[in-house]
Amino acid sequence: MADVFLSFFRSSLPDELAAVLETTIKATESGDFLEVLQLPEAQLLLGREDNEATKDVRRGDFAVWNDYIFRRLGLLLSKQNEVDSGSIQETAAYKQHTYLLIAVAALYAFLQSNVTGPPLPFKSAETLLSEDITGDVKALSKARADLVASLSTDGVAAYRLTPNIELLCLAQTILISPAIRKNIPAAAWARLRANFVHQRLLSESAPSLQDAIYDDLKVVEDLIHNSDKSREIKDLHPSFLLERAAVHTHHGLDKKAKADLDQATSERKFEFALTGLMGKRTKFQQKDTSQLIVLARSAGSETNDAADASSKPKALDLNDDTLLESISFTNDTASMEIKDESSLPSSLTSMDPSNQPLLDPLDSVIMLSLAESIKNTNPADGLTREQTEPYATRVLEGGSSNWQVYTQALLVRSRIEGYKSRTMERGLLQLQALVDQVIAETSGDATTDAETGEKITSFLPQAKDSEAASVEERLRYIFPLCSPSRWELESELAARWVALGGLRSALEIYERLEMWAEAALCYAATEKEERARKMIRRQLFHATNGDDENVDLDEEKWEGAERDPPPAEAPRYYCILGDIDNDLSMYEKAWDVSGKRYARAQRSLGQRYIAARNYEKAVEAYELSLKINSLYHPAWFALGCAYLETLQFKNAVEAFSRCVQLDDQDAEAWSNLAASLLHLKPRIQETEDGELQETRVTNHPRTDALKAFKRAATIKHDNYRIWNNVLAVSASTNPPSWSDVVTAQRRICELRGSTEGEKCVDAEVIDMLVKHVVSSEEEFDISRPGLPRLVNDLIEKHIKPLITVSPKLWIILATLYTHTKRPSSALECHEKAWRAVTSQPKWESGTEVEWNAVVEMTMDLLDAYETLGPRERTEGLAAGSGELVAKDWKFKSRSAVRSVMGKADHSRSDMNARDLNGCELQGGTVVAGATYVLIFVGYHKPTIMLFLSKVLLFAPYLLPILASAHHSQRQGPFALTLNPTSIIASRVNSSGRVELRTYQATSEYLSYFDNTISQFDPQDRFNEPWECSKAAISTFRTAIAGITRDLTESLGHRPKYSTLVCPAIFSHSSWCAAYRAIRTSPDDDDRPFNQLKIDDRPFSERFGGAAACEAYDLFHRCDRLGRAPEDCDEDGPVNLIIGVEYEQSYMHVRLFEMVYDHHGYANVAEKMCLKCGLRFNEDRIRSFLHSSIREVVASDKWYEMDDLRAVVVVGEVPRAAIAKLENLVQETLKLDHITMLNDSDAALVKSYGAASYALHTEVHPESIKYSYRRRWR
Repeated sequence: MADVFLSFFRSSLPDELAAVLETTIKATESGDFLEVLQLPEAQLLLGREDNEATKDVRRGDFAVWNDYIFRRLGLLLSKQNEVDSGSIQETAAYKQHTYLLIAVAALYAFLQSNVTGPPLPFKSAETLLSEDITGDVKALSKARADLVASLSTDGVAAYRLTPNIELLCLAQTILISPAIRKNIPAAAWARLRANFVHQRLLSESAPSLQDAIYDDLKVVEDLIHNSDKSREIKDLHPSFLLERAAVHTHHGLDKKAKADLDQATSERKFEFALTGLMGKRTKFQQKDTSQLIVLARSAGSETNDAADASSKPKALDLNDDTLLESISFTNDTASMEIKDESSLPSSLTSMDPSNQPLLDPLDSVIMLSLAESIKNTNPADGLTREQTEPYATRVLEGGSSNWQVYTQALLVRSRIEGYKSRTMERGLLQLQALVDQVIAETSGDATTDAETGEKITSFLPQAKDSEAASVEERLRYIFPLCSPSRWELESELAARWVALGGLRSALEIYERLEMWAEAALCYAATEKEERARKMIRRQLFHATNGDDENVDLDEEKWEGAERDPPPAEAPRYYCILGDIDNDLSMYEKAWDVSGKRYARAQRSLGQRYIAARNYEKAVEAYELSLKINSLYHPAWFALGCAYLETLQFKNAVEAFSRCVQLDDQDAEAWSNLAASLLHLKPRIQETEDGELQETRVTNHPRTDALKAFKRAATIKHDNYRIWNNVLAVSASTNPPSWSDVVTAQRRICELRGSTEGEKCVDAEVIDMLVKHVVSSEEEFDISRPGLPRLVNDLIEKHIKPLITVSPKLWIILATLYTHTKRPSSALECHEKAWRAVTSQPKWESGTEVEWNAVVEMTMDLLDAYETLGPRERTEGLAAGSGELVAKDWKFKSRSAVRSVMGKADHSRSDMNARDLNGCELQGGTVVAGATYVLIFVGYHKPTIMLFLSKVLLFAPYLLPILASAHHSQRQGPFALTLNPTSIIASRVNSSGRVELRTYQATSEYLSYFDNTISQFDPQDRFNEPWECSKAAISTFRTAIAGITRDLTESLGHRPKYSTLVCPAIFSHSSWCAAYRAIRTSPDDDDRPFNQLKIDDRPFSERFGGAAACEAYDLFHRCDRLGRAPEDCDEDGPVNLIIGVEYEQSYMHVRLFEMVYDHHGYANVAEKMCLKCGLRFNEDRIRSFLHSSIREVVASDKWYEMDDLRAVVVVGEVPRAAIAKLENLVQETLKLDHITMLNDSDAALVKSYGAASYALHTEVHPESIKYSYRRRWR
């Protein structure tokens, strides 16, 4: 089969032109390149002959031989040079096509002399260059050096000792001719090949050359697709696909390469499979084991037509004392264990694995290309090499029918075997043999190189005439194979010697090839930096004394003047010098020497700047490098990281987006892309009404971040840190992505459960998940597919086995079991949670926090006993028998209380007895003699709610109903008004009584802060609007100063503040502004606000409504009874509560939910918190009040309702609404006693006493009854 390009070129010619060019085409196909290069047209082009058009063009007028040839070619193909003689040889079309064939012959001759062999039968310099150059050794050397320098692209130099470089330059010069580009479409394919060969000569890929190659790829693809005769040429499109796959692989685009290989396989109907068969690998192996093998059959091949043994290179034997030369497979085909045999075609399963059919050369190319793709897309480890080796083995053992394909297969196998101890020797010797083949392979008596005249030596005996393959055979598949050149093979051999410790042999090769950069890196890798430095400086600088000839090479440091002109590889040399000396100026010099085109110089600068944490400079460097090479994936990744460090999140998103476009398997890039998206704000657009709202292009950048994290987790399925990010982000989207929460937590448990146990479970997220499921599902049915079933499986199979000492997780399980009608399991979880808390060492004498945790968990356990104990069992053998969950639940309740109180020390027992039995409150006690309904109407100052909620905590028999009437439309969720009149201070005196003080800001305090407000910047560091006005901040700070002054006067000394709570619907910036205002108040030098934290997070980081709720929660948990620490005396700390008005009524609901959730009233709070608008829905409220109270009373409560009363706390609500609500309450609950409590400033001062009076707390604890309940009337 002829070269596919020449076949396509022949088919595109008109018949008359094809007939005249047939001889030239055949000469090119057969490898007789000298005949083509000696055509009359070639002689005219090379200047050996002249005509009227070229007689005035002289070589001396041009600095580079390329320019001389380009000028002559332009004149020869110009319209003025056309002769109308009637002969087709004189037409422009004939000349253009002839010169294209000359270019192709020159390109093929270049590849023959440097890649495939055998040596050229002619000297290219004598054939192409003028006699005045070839006759002078120095002139020839300079001419070739100029040609090599002309190939430098984007600051990247070609190999300086490239033999016969004039052949490649001639081919490229002809192929870029405008006349040929315009009139011969098929020339794009030849130009593509020439540019790709040029690219492979460079030390690294040049971006501009890469762009040209890919432009030609598109042209050739369209050309083949639109050609009428493309189907007449066998394997035209598959051959092009394989060439394009080789281009993709060289440029690191392995995904595109794999797609082309798959398409070529499909078009050729090539069948192959990587599978396992039973066989023996070693000589002494007795039992067959599964061996990895590739079964392959070319389309139409039925038998094994053995390849001609005389037409392939020598494959060395293994000669190992243990391993067989090849795997010995079981003879009995029926006993072969082929995994998933049904997935293999019958044509493969019926083959003898030890005697597979001969593959078509193109199919062999596919196999070798797949092996290269596997190597590039997988880690360089033993598993990858084991997966790659069978592909090369299949090509070798089948006996490829093409010389160059077989040579490439030997090379692939030697690369794999170089890393195995048993095959390392053969791998190295085989590589040496291949190097000798390329350098010294010859035929007949031609045992000397035609170029140098030197005797050629070979590692192996010289081949006989009959054993050599023709030039045509060697070059036929050279482009899809992408075989390495002579010096690349030798360099690979040197690198293999370095890996084996043969440093001297490696250096000999590098120095002989004059690869100074590789030799210097070899020295540097062996800690011989000084020798590496001298070697590189010698290429860049003259000797210190200026005399390069008479120097001592061991002592000379080469610190003289710079060489002018610098060598072609100067940019790379300067970068290596910068690497060795850690000198940034060397990278700058490399950038300047390359004409600001050497991207590697800026990348090295960027790496140094990142290491030094100079991220601004790193951004500049990487941006410059990417302007040169925009397809360099690592640079985009590093630039994205630098953007993250400089808080340029939008640019970081763009950088990491480019990363994943270039390599969609980069999990780190996906993860960093998600991290960048998390810092973006939703797009805001203005509506027709002038209001601002989020755009709906995406719900939120957080949603896109979740998608990116999920993609990263898919790629790196075993990276628990990425799964942690998926869990955190999926739980924070609006609404949360619960299915992703389940998936992420399950995977984290699988990865970290064995090492971290319950610590790998995010209790807060799982709590949210369970609450969502139990509240959103009407019937929690785990037998049906859906989220409830997923959550139940997650809890039962992955989380529950990990729980040891986490009470929070046991409570979560209890919640799940309660709503899935498993009361026994729920009560058991409550008991385990209580044991987890009480089993902690020395909790009874520990801190107040530890003690309060025990008390609260005990109260939760009591509620659980009360609620779940009297229920019937629904699980196990006792299900349906009527047996109770805990018939002795009352005894267990008392035992739990006595256990806790018995272990408590004397200093705590009195106060916490009140905590468990109904505590003392300003001289009175709250008991179960009456049950109260607490109703909030309107929006309220939080202090009155705080006081009444404290009363609720003292009287856990109160039934809270929150009816919040939102009576007006305010400015929005972020509007706020500071109300310093609601600032209350509380402390415990020496007798254990709670003292309360209310402070109001008056005008006399304003003078304190007139000169300090101006220092606030209206834009804080988070770049958000400063929503807290200066007037509000001034008043706020004034109130703080007034409190400090009054407390100092009353106490006789300055108070120590231990708690500060500022509940409000604050934005982030408002919190920061308020925080700064407090911190900069007068006389607060020793105030410990710097250490103030809420739930282990800095105060300044809390924002939004959640901050208000958690602030209240913090107050109740840390100072539930208004008590100071146990060593409190008259000088003890003062707890300061600063109330702020709310603008949204839903905050009231959230506040009470937080209070009740914390103290075990979650079920009550969820069912009995009601929000209603200005227009009351009477039927809804009536139904709600009636059903809610009935449900609570009808449940298994251990208290009794002798007297039911109501307390209505009135806020800013229209009188008509108040009266209507009062009537509804009285009508529905049929109450005789309703107390109206006004939430005004005057009532606020007396709110504590008013609450106590309204709730009739003047009774005694002896009247508590636990045993009997009264029917609801």
